Amino acid sequence: MLCGARSSDQGSGQLPALLAEFLDWPVVCDVTQITVEGDLARVQRRLDRGAREELEVRLPAVLAVEAGIARLRHASLTGLMRAERAAIPVSELDELGLEPADLAFPAATVRMVTPPRPRTRPIFTPDSARPAHERITQIITAGVTRKSGKVLEGPPAQMADALVEFLRERGFV
Repeated sequence: MLCGARSSDQGSGQLPALLAEFLDWPVVCDVTQITVEGDLARVQRRLDRGAREELEVRLPAVLAVEAGIARLRHASLTGLMRAERAAIPVSELDELGLEPADLAFPAATVRMVTPPRPRTRPIFTPDSARPAHERITQIITAGVTRKSGKVLEGPPAQMADALVEFLRERGFV
């Protein structure tokens, strides 16, 4: 299955991966060249800084192709005029041995697949029991309180003992 590497509206590039996951097929993105041999496709894909990588993938697979993978062909003027005059055969259902019910599509299951929603951060709300000036201060500082620190001074042995005692009091040692 061929897909464009990115959509024209948002360019997220999620469709090929989501489709491959849904179908349980392998996916190759940013494909610049495809050669099919039986049930195997040899593909070349674009990497960063102009590098290329060649891969083999078993079919069926989802291939997300880059914009320049195929050269667009334009019809000649004579070809357009011939197509305009060409007869288009029309067949009736009974000529083909079909009934209208044979052309009806079976009921399709619609499944919505979306990327995960981002995790939201909790919004700080000041304590409503506090006075107004304290709530304003909490809003301005976003509820962040300054941590107090203690500077140790003295000989190294005494500072080491004080540090060990500090860690013991808090259950680290």
